[in-house]
Amino acid sequence: MFSEAERHYRRAVTINESLFTADCPDLALTQQNLGSLLLRMGRSAEAASLLMHAVQVFEERLVPEHPTLAVARLNLQRAIAALDQPESVA
Repeated sequence: MFSEAERHYRRAVTINESLFTADCPDLALTQQNLGSLLLRMGRSAEAASLLMHAVQVFEERLVPEHPTLAVARLNLQRAIAALDQPESVA
């Protein structure tokens, strides 16, 4: 299920990269969505990279109280926290 969603999100990012500039909130939103999915999949480093870019764009282009910025910041914090957690031993 996640792999199919990832494939679709990556395609959406690719399409949006061809349509928008790197600082466009529409592209950043797509990157945030992919980053959130990757975070759920346990791929925190990759998620953090995408989410960091999204937060930077949103901070530049949206008002500080915008809910999209708040969600992106929260997801970025979660990704960073996951990177700081040692892997659990099974």
